[in-house]
Amino acid sequence: MLPSGAVAVTIPSGYVSEPAANGQGWVFRAPGTTGDANTIRLMLPNDRNPTVYLRYYNSAGQPISPLLAELDRKRKRIFRLVEQSLIRHRRENMTTTFKQPASFSDLVSSELTQIRISQFIVHFIFVEGAEIAIESSFQHVGKDGRIVSQFEVYGTRKEITVHELLGQQIVAVEVESEESLRITFTSGESMRIVRNPNLHESCTIYVKGSTYIIT
Repeated sequence: MLPSGAVAVTIPSGYVSEPAANGQGWVFRAPGTTGDANTIRLMLPNDRNPTVYLRYYNSAGQPISPLLAELDRKRKRIFRLVEQSLIRHRRENMTTTFKQPASFSDLVSSELTQIRISQFIVHFIFVEGAEIAIESSFQHVGKDGRIVSQFEVYGTRKEITVHELLGQQIVAVEVESEESLRITFTSGESMRIVRNPNLHESCTIYVKGSTYIIT
C-alpha cells in the first residue's frame, strides 16, 4: 500500500534507464531516443528538493506532473470513451420540437439567479441547478401577453429586459406549439423560447439530471 499522498509510478514497457547527465539521478526513455521528449526522470535529493522526486516530459519535451503524464498516456482511450458517451447521451436526449415528450414541468419552483450572455448562446441559471441554454431567440412577455422585448442570438434584435425576472421562481411551463415554450414567473411575466429549425440546436434544458436538446 502506498503512503498517504504518494503517487504510483508506471514506467512504460520497454523503456530503458540511463544515468542523468548531471549524475544526480536516472532517466527512463524508449530505446534509441534522445532529448527530453517522452522521458521520465528520477532525481536524487538536492538543496532545492530535499526528497527524491520525479519529472515527466510530454511529447514536446515539456515537463508535466506525474498525474498529467498518466493522463497523457491514457488520453486517447479516455477521449474515445468520453466521445462515445457524449454521442450516446445526445442521441438519447435529442428532441426535435417542444411537443416531444419531456418533463419541462420539473422546472417549476426553480429560481432564476443568473443570466449569462455570450456571442453564440445565452444561459439562464437557476438556484436549484437547472439551466436553460438558448441559441435561437427568446421573448420577454408581459402579464398582458404583450411582447416587451426580443433577443435573437443570431439575429439583429438584441433587446434585453429579461433581467427583470432575476430572483423570481418559475410557476408554470407551457408548451405553446412545436415552435415555442413559455415559462411564467411569480410576477406573472414570462419568457417565450422560440425554436429555429435552421439551427443545429435551438435550446438545451438541464433539469433534475435530465438533458433536453431542442433542434
